[in-house]
Amino acid sequence: MKKLFLVLMAFCAISASAQSFRVFYNGNVVGSNDTLDIEAEPEDQVNVYFGYANIGSEDIFATIRKEVILSAPNSSSTFCAAGYCCEVETNEFQLTAGDTVPDNDDNAMHIIYNSVEPGTSLYKFTFKNSDNAADMFSFFLRFSQPVGIQTNAASVVLNASPNPATTNVTISYSTLSSGNNFLVVRNILGSEVYRVKVSDSGKQRIDVSSFKQGVYVYGIENNGRLLNAKKLLVK
Repeated sequence: MKKLFLVLMAFCAISASAQSFRVFYNGNVVGSNDTLDIEAEPEDQVNVYFGYANIGSEDIFATIRKEVILSAPNSSSTFCAAGYCCEVETNEFQLTAGDTVPDNDDNAMHIIYNSVEPGTSLYKFTFKNSDNAADMFSFFLRFSQPVGIQTNAASVVLNASPNPATTNVTISYSTLSSGNNFLVVRNILGSEVYRVKVSDSGKQRIDVSSFKQGVYVYGIENNGRLLNAKKLLVK
């Protein structure tokens, strides 16, 4: 009887710690607590896509949470999954048993990273089963930009006020670069929502009342090259 009890306890422990989540990157399975290295080109937005699946036998409700372990100067990151875009954690979503979301699906996990200065950023992403605290899966994503690469961020001064914005925002800018300067605003998916040609320095008032609530990135482009970028929050 005692042996049977121990066997049942062991079975329950295994069942309780069983993992429902599997994550894919470039067609390969990501291991638990693996660290994936991504090279971040200077002054470019980096987009990384992950697929994921419920390999368990039951439907689950889940969330995905991001933790910042290390952040490079003037860097930013947001991510989307299951139709939600956020900076820290998704809303709860349902993942049916055996369901797989490929990395090219609209509901795939999509990380957007921006950095205009050399440095390294390290993030931890955790999939959590809302009904079972022991059922989770974590991995790390490291973005690195070589220190030897010089950027033009120091030549551009940017400021947005108010930030967060609700109806209007005024962006002040000053750059040492002459020529074709443009003030550009993009949403967290990288889609351009605003562009205007500007001088070397000045202010630009933008009506954001029609923008969806969320995180945006604004910056100055010179001859097609992003010189500097910062985050703008619209509420």
